[in-house]
Amino acid sequence: MNDERRRFLRQDVRVAAMCRRVTDAGIEDAAHGETSDMSLGGFGVILDEYFETGDVVDVDLVITPHVVTVRALVVDVSPAGDSVRIHCCYTDPPPMVSRAITEFLTAHFPELAE
Repeated sequence: MNDERRRFLRQDVRVAAMCRRVTDAGIEDAAHGETSDMSLGGFGVILDEYFETGDVVDVDLVITPHVVTVRALVVDVSPAGDSVRIHCCYTDPPPMVSRAITEFLTAHFPELAE
């Protein structure tokens, strides 16, 4: 993945995640996994199910004390051992979700608040 296109520095963060592909027909292909990294602009998640670049996904992120659901765009897919890592960017999360993600990340990485 081209790191130059990222606006936000990703941090190593491991939280549970459930990813669902969003299609015109509805929600498809749910997969459980764990994030590999997160930022104020997106995240990576390791899954056993395959998703493709360009997929729109709804992802539940367990960011204690919250579980938030974010809609994201899969911007890259790469192998991760027997699994795959999908790299996603948030697509206009609601203010409450953005706030929860920001609070979680800045609590663990105070330098992000600067």
